[in-house]
Amino acid sequence: MKYKVLLEDIELMKHLSPLTYEEAKRLYDVVAREESNNKNVNLIIKEINMETSFNKDLERGQRIEKEILVEVKKKYDDAYLVDGYCKEWDIHIPSHDKGVEVKYDPMSQQTGNLVVEIEYNDRPSGLSTTKAYRWVFHTGKEVIVTTPGILNKVIEDNKLYPARFRGPGDPYYKRAYLIKKHLIADTALQVRKVQ
Repeated sequence: MKYKVLLEDIELMKHLSPLTYEEAKRLYDVVAREESNNKNVNLIIKEINMETSFNKDLERGQRIEKEILVEVKKKYDDAYLVDGYCKEWDIHIPSHDKGVEVKYDPMSQQTGNLVVEIEYNDRPSGLSTTKAYRWVFHTGKEVIVTTPGILNKVIEDNKLYPARFRGPGDPYYKRAYLIKKHLIADTALQVRKVQ
């Protein structure tokens, strides 16, 4: 079955979904181009929505990292966000040569679990590679401050096993512990409500 996508349909879609006009126009261009190749339009829309979701999550995560940086700078004024991907930490404190890993996990409000990644694309990552002295989880409603050592103890004490899955927008699988939020909060250095 051939799909006919009109610009008017895209105009309507932008009012029914979180797409920006630019994303809707891009969707129209992709669908119009792929229509002639007989590619499944629903698959195209799903791929674009996953990419959009990933980009929005990335933007929110970066905003949260900046919020946490403001807090860290109150104690360490030389702290800064590491530009680009850094497996050791997200925030570096040069004067003490240590860092802070920031994890934004709003889904924990629905699942009750915090995700602690240990492998991505069959390569060590997250808790397996961190050199951060603090890990900060931001759930959207609370901020939980802990350490890699405490996280490893929670995993060991509760005999937890990692799950293998691919998150929305992720091109590769990851292995991660899905840890009940209360297990981390109960052992944390600090837990505070988000203002």
